[in-house]
Amino acid sequence: FWTGSLVAKRSDGSLFDAQLSSSMVTDENGMPMCLMGIFRDITESKLAENRINALIQEKDLMLKETHHRIKNNFAIIESLLNLQAEATSHPVASAYLRDAGIRVANMRALYERLLMTDQQRCMPVQAYLQDLTRSTLVAYADSDRIDLRSRIDEFELDSRALFPLGTIVAELLTNSLKHAYV
Repeated sequence: FWTGSLVAKRSDGSLFDAQLSSSMVTDENGMPMCLMGIFRDITESKLAENRINALIQEKDLMLKETHHRIKNNFAIIESLLNLQAEATSHPVASAYLRDAGIRVANMRALYERLLMTDQQRCMPVQAYLQDLTRSTLVAYADSDRIDLRSRIDEFELDSRALFPLGTIVAELLTNSLKHAYV
């Protein structure tokens, strides 16, 4: 049995894509008697396949551009919140703006982790939480005086569960940093 694609020539001399499927017909002793085959024009299938591939490439390009814009928007929002926190003379307002900036940074970190994983569903928890705690810690002025140690086992979680977990960890760390030196 053999199946394959080839380029064939029509009676008018034009070329077209074809598929040939063949098999050997044998007699009762197993000796070949004849070759039977099916020959069909797959020009339309090839054209459709090429259109689909072009659409997939276009979709991938648009998706990459969208991801790039989303990451830039996260960075801009985070920077604006941090700049406003520094420019504000009111300590409570500054703290709220800094907290909002940390939350945006945490969303950005999860989004970037989602982009780096192949599965898009399950993500390694250890690397995400380490990045999250590091970025949360860096956002505080006294972070150089803090020695944060964590022990996180390596396992994966669905991204829908990881985001709330990250939010809880960030809130716990943020509140600890805010109230540790009061």
